[in-house]
Amino acid sequence: MRTITTLMLIISSFLFVNMSCEKENESMNPSHCVRGTVIYDACAGLRFVQMEGPIIGTPWRNGNKVWDNVIATNLPADIRTDSTISFVIERQAKTFKDACTNDGWACNMNISLPEKIYCVKNVNGCK
Repeated sequence: MRTITTLMLIISSFLFVNMSCEKENESMNPSHCVRGTVIYDACAGLRFVQMEGPIIGTPWRNGNKVWDNVIATNLPADIRTDSTISFVIERQAKTFKDACTNDGWACNMNISLPEKIYCVKNVNGCK
């Protein structure tokens, strides 16, 4: 009886963990379009976006203002602050220097970077 109970607990734990990971993986699907608003233009190619949909970002503070669910990402130069955009997340960058572009980000920032950095594609080209 104890073996059956232990086995049921293991199976239940696996199902719970699997269900909680599924939602996050959905946002990383190459065909899954997400939306957000650009809240900070850090430098050429690097913008901070407050996400509307999946919780993939973290809180980010600039002065006395705090935003929830913020990511740093590579965006084209014509995308400006306060723009609402859509995009597909290609992958999570490991560090600031893992720049998502061939030429990297030319930045000399005196501001904290959001904890999550994502490389994106198909900006404003998905629905």
